[in-house]
Amino acid sequence: MFGGDLQFNNVLEISAQASANNWWSVGMGPPSGRQLVPGVYKDARRVPPIGSSLPTLRIAGDGRGCNQSTGEFEVLEAVYGPGFGGIVGSVEKFRATFKQTCESFTGALSGETRLATIPYYCKISRNC
Repeated sequence: MFGGDLQFNNVLEISAQASANNWWSVGMGPPSGRQLVPGVYKDARRVPPIGSSLPTLRIAGDGRGCNQSTGEFEVLEAVYGPGFGGIVGSVEKFRATFKQTCESFTGALSGETRLATIPYYCKISRNC
C-alpha cells in the first residue's frame, strides 16, 4: 500500500506499508504559510518552533522515529491538480530527496521518495 496526503499544517505525508510491522513514512512541509514547491529546504525540524519559518521533516518506520531531528530535503518535482475524484489540491506527482539526523547521532538517514497518481482504470503491469 502506498499513499500520499497533504496533512495538517501543509505537510505532505507519504507512506509505504508492506505488512502490519513493515512500514515507512516521510513527512515534508514548507515554512509556515508557503506551498511545497521545487527547491531546497534546509534546517528542517520534526516539529518546527511555533512562529518560525523553518520547514518540517519527519521520517519514521517500523515503529521507530526521532523525538528531535534536523535535516534538509530537496523537492525535485511537485505537481498539484484535481487528482483522484476531482479533489482540489491533490498531489499528482511528487519527487524529493531527504537527509535527517536524529537526536545527537552523527549518522544520517537519507533517501528519495516519489509519488505519482495512477488512474483508477490502470493496472500496474500495463503502460498507462
